[in-house]
Amino acid sequence: MGIFTAPQPTLGLADMTNASFSEAVKVDVRMLMSPPQRQSIAQISGELGIRLVTFYNWRKVWRMQGEVVPASQKEPEGWTATDK
Repeated sequence: MGIFTAPQPTLGLADMTNASFSEAVKVDVRMLMSPPQRQSIAQISGELGIRLVTFYNWRKVWRMQGEVVPASQKEPEGWTATDK
């Protein structure tokens, strides 16, 4: 059970692909993905009930903005170029 709750779809689960999430949720997810927590996307997705593709899209945007978002749970010393 996570500390976050996903928005409730009004038309059904299929509409979750178009759901918008608050910036607060995105900030919290970003913190969970980053050190020291470094939780996997799959783990966070399972806890929050947010689709995996949503996390991958957010991570892509954050990286394009120049933020360091690791792609694994490894220590920073073990990061690959992709992780960085």
